[in-house]
Amino acid sequence: MKTKLTKFAIIAMTALVVILGANTLTETLINKSSDFGKYLGRQGNLYAILNGNLAMPSYNLNVIRADAKEPEPTMQEWVKMEIEKAGLSWEEAECIIINESHWENTCNANTNLSTDCGIWRINSVHKDTISFADRLDYKKATEWAINKRLTVGHWNDWVAYKNNCK
Repeated sequence: MKTKLTKFAIIAMTALVVILGANTLTETLINKSSDFGKYLGRQGNLYAILNGNLAMPSYNLNVIRADAKEPEPTMQEWVKMEIEKAGLSWEEAECIIINESHWENTCNANTNLSTDCGIWRINSVHKDTISFADRLDYKKATEWAINKRLTVGHWNDWVAYKNNCK
Protein backbone atom coordinates (compact mmCIF):
# COMPACT_ATOMS: atom_id res chain seq x y z
CA MET A 1 0.00 0.00 0.00
CA LYS A 2 2.84 2.42 0.85
CA THR A 3 4.47 1.85 -2.57
CA LYS A 4 1.18 2.54 -4.40
CA LEU A 5 0.64 5.69 -2.36
CA THR A 6 4.19 6.84 -3.06
CA LYS A 7 3.77 6.20 -6.81
CA PHE A 8 0.47 8.10 -6.78
CA ALA A 9 2.12 11.00 -4.94
CA ILE A 10 4.91 11.13 -7.51
CA ILE A 11 2.48 11.09 -10.43
CA ALA A 12 0.42 13.83 -8.77
CA MET A 13 3.56 15.90 -8.12
CA THR A 14 4.67 15.47 -11.74
CA ALA A 15 1.30 16.74 -12.92
CA LEU A 16 1.55 19.75 -10.59
CA VAL A 17 5.06 20.53 -11.83
CA VAL A 18 3.80 20.53 -15.42
CA ILE A 19 0.73 22.64 -14.58
CA LEU A 20 2.25 25.13 -12.12
CA GLY A 21 5.75 25.32 -13.44
CA ALA A 22 8.78 23.50 -12.19
CA ASN A 23 10.58 26.36 -10.47
CA THR A 24 7.61 27.58 -8.42
CA LEU A 25 6.62 24.13 -7.24
CA THR A 26 10.19 23.03 -6.62
CA GLU A 27 10.90 26.04 -4.41
CA THR A 28 7.64 25.62 -2.50
CA LEU A 29 8.12 21.93 -1.80
CA ILE A 30 11.79 22.11 -0.93
CA ASN A 31 11.13 24.99 1.47
CA LYS A 32 8.02 23.50 3.10
CA SER A 33 8.40 19.74 3.00
CA SER A 34 11.56 17.77 3.65
CA ASP A 35 9.75 14.55 2.62
CA PHE A 36 9.18 15.74 -0.95
CA GLY A 37 12.43 17.66 -1.10
CA LYS A 38 14.29 14.43 -1.89
CA TYR A 39 12.10 13.94 -4.98
CA LEU A 40 12.79 17.34 -6.42
CA GLY A 41 16.13 18.52 -7.66
CA ARG A 42 17.32 22.02 -8.41
CA GLN A 43 16.48 23.99 -11.58
CA GLY A 44 13.20 22.22 -12.21
CA ASN A 45 14.56 18.69 -12.52
CA LEU A 46 12.22 16.07 -11.09
CA TYR A 47 13.56 12.87 -9.54
CA ALA A 48 11.40 10.07 -8.26
CA ILE A 49 13.18 7.68 -5.99
CA LEU A 50 11.29 4.51 -5.11
CA ASN A 51 12.81 1.79 -2.96
CA GLY A 52 16.28 3.26 -3.43
CA ASN A 53 16.09 3.14 -7.25
CA LEU A 54 15.70 5.95 -9.73
CA ALA A 55 12.14 5.32 -10.91
CA MET A 56 12.02 7.91 -13.65
CA PRO A 57 14.67 9.85 -15.52
CA SER A 58 15.38 13.51 -14.89
CA TYR A 59 13.45 15.90 -17.12
CA ASN A 60 13.94 19.62 -17.34
CA LEU A 61 10.33 20.74 -17.21
CA ASN A 62 11.16 24.44 -17.59
CA VAL A 63 10.83 24.11 -21.35
CA ILE A 64 7.12 23.41 -21.07
CA ARG A 65 6.16 26.11 -18.58
CA ALA A 66 2.99 27.86 -19.64
CA ASP A 67 4.39 31.27 -18.75
CA ALA A 68 7.65 30.81 -20.68
CA LYS A 69 8.13 33.45 -23.38
CA GLU A 70 10.11 33.08 -26.55
CA PRO A 71 12.99 35.51 -26.75
CA GLU A 72 12.35 38.70 -28.68
CA PRO A 73 13.97 38.69 -32.12
CA THR A 74 17.03 40.87 -32.55
CA MET A 75 16.72 44.08 -34.53
CA GLN A 76 18.15 42.38 -37.63
CA GLU A 77 15.86 39.35 -37.25
CA TRP A 78 12.80 41.57 -36.84
CA VAL A 79 13.65 43.70 -39.87
CA LYS A 80 14.29 40.60 -41.97
CA MET A 81 10.94 39.07 -40.94
CA GLU A 82 9.09 42.27 -41.90
CA ILE A 83 10.90 42.65 -45.23
CA GLU A 84 10.18 39.04 -46.17
CA LYS A 85 6.57 39.31 -44.94
CA ALA A 86 6.13 42.24 -47.36
CA GLY A 87 7.49 40.07 -50.19
CA LEU A 88 10.60 42.20 -50.66
CA SER A 89 14.21 41.15 -51.15
CA TRP A 90 16.08 40.76 -47.87
CA GLU A 91 19.40 40.99 -49.71
CA GLU A 92 18.51 44.42 -51.14
CA ALA A 93 17.16 45.74 -47.83
CA GLU A 94 20.15 44.46 -45.88
CA CYS A 95 22.52 45.99 -48.43
CA ILE A 96 20.82 49.37 -48.00
CA ILE A 97 20.99 49.25 -44.20
CA ILE A 98 24.60 48.09 -44.11
CA ASN A 99 25.72 50.76 -46.57
CA GLU A 100 23.59 53.54 -45.07
CA SER A 101 24.04 52.97 -41.34
CA HIS A 102 25.92 49.72 -40.60
CA TRP A 103 22.90 48.95 -38.34
CA GLU A 104 23.74 51.98 -36.17
CA ASN A 105 20.60 53.77 -35.02
CA THR A 106 22.00 57.30 -35.13
CA CYS A 107 21.76 60.46 -37.29
CA ASN A 108 24.02 62.11 -39.85
CA ALA A 109 23.97 65.78 -40.77
CA ASN A 110 24.07 66.58 -44.48
CA THR A 111 25.66 69.62 -46.17
CA ASN A 112 22.17 70.88 -47.13
CA LEU A 113 21.29 70.96 -43.38
CA SER A 114 18.97 67.96 -43.60
CA THR A 115 19.54 64.90 -41.42
CA ASP A 116 19.48 61.20 -42.17
CA CYS A 117 18.39 59.16 -39.14
CA GLY A 118 17.91 55.60 -38.01
CA ILE A 119 19.07 52.33 -39.47
CA TRP A 120 17.40 53.28 -42.77
CA ARG A 121 18.88 56.82 -42.69
CA ILE A 122 15.52 58.36 -43.51
CA ASN A 123 16.02 61.99 -44.51
CA SER A 124 14.36 64.86 -42.64
CA VAL A 125 12.67 66.00 -45.87
CA HIS A 126 10.13 63.25 -45.02
CA LYS A 127 9.15 64.96 -41.74
CA ASP A 128 5.51 65.13 -42.87
CA THR A 129 5.29 61.34 -43.20
CA ILE A 130 7.59 60.16 -40.37
CA SER A 131 8.59 61.95 -37.20
CA PHE A 132 12.13 62.40 -35.95
CA ALA A 133 11.48 59.93 -33.11
CA ASP A 134 10.00 57.36 -35.49
CA ARG A 135 13.04 57.55 -37.76
CA LEU A 136 15.05 56.35 -34.73
CA ASP A 137 12.54 53.59 -33.91
CA TYR A 138 13.73 50.72 -36.08
CA LYS A 139 10.30 49.08 -36.18
CA LYS A 140 8.44 52.22 -37.25
CA ALA A 141 11.23 53.19 -39.63
CA THR A 142 11.17 49.73 -41.22
CA GLU A 143 7.41 49.93 -41.69
CA TRP A 144 7.87 53.35 -43.29
CA ALA A 145 10.67 52.08 -45.58
CA ILE A 146 8.59 49.08 -46.64
CA ASN A 147 5.58 51.30 -47.42
CA LYS A 148 7.81 53.71 -49.37
CA ARG A 149 9.32 50.85 -51.37
CA LEU A 150 5.93 49.31 -52.12
CA THR A 151 4.45 52.70 -53.08
CA VAL A 152 7.20 53.87 -55.46
CA GLY A 153 8.20 50.40 -56.68
CA HIS A 154 11.96 50.70 -56.11
CA TRP A 155 14.66 51.46 -53.54
CA ASN A 156 16.25 54.24 -55.64
CA ASP A 157 15.48 56.91 -53.02
CA TRP A 158 18.36 55.47 -50.98
CA VAL A 159 21.77 56.55 -52.27
CA ALA A 160 23.28 53.37 -50.87
CA TYR A 161 20.99 51.31 -53.09
CA LYS A 162 21.90 53.23 -56.23
CA ASN A 163 25.63 53.12 -55.46
CA ASN A 164 26.06 49.68 -53.89
CA CYS A 165 23.04 47.40 -54.12
CA LYS A 166 21.72 47.47 -57.70
